[in-house]
Amino acid sequence: MSSELRRRVEEWWSQPLPTDLDEVADAESADARYEEVTLALIAATRDKSRFPLVFAENANYGFRRNMWGLKPWGLATAASLALVAWTLFALTVWGRPWPDPWWDVLVNPDSTAVIRLAVAVANSAFAVFWLLWVKPSWIKLVAEAYAMQLMESVRSLGRD
Repeated sequence: MSSELRRRVEEWWSQPLPTDLDEVADAESADARYEEVTLALIAATRDKSRFPLVFAENANYGFRRNMWGLKPWGLATAASLALVAWTLFALTVWGRPWPDPWWDVLVNPDSTAVIRLAVAVANSAFAVFWLLWVKPSWIKLVAEAYAMQLMESVRSLGRD
């Protein structure tokens, strides 16, 4: 937080924020004061028509935080569905009636094979998304954006 923004927060809150020395001397007390001003800012910026960016960043943060909470279920579901879809595709390809060889599906695909392949690829992509993309650093980006937007809202609150 910039020193100018810190000053505005202190003016709006009518109390000084903890200094570096305060944080070293009594970290719990400093954290409690930060939490108090943050909760006050959240309460003061609840009007989404007046603070649309705060609302949008909070929604982004909430969405990603919930995705992190659902990661085990999302990954298990996507991986299971991918496995089923790849199995069905394989049965479609290798289960072609005689005398058509299995590779004929690549040259003359039928709609069943194409649909099953598309579903298998999509579910695999979802599994990769859950596995590699949904992680704490993905959430931290929007958490910091929300925190910054919340603190910046003091510029509007200070005009009241």
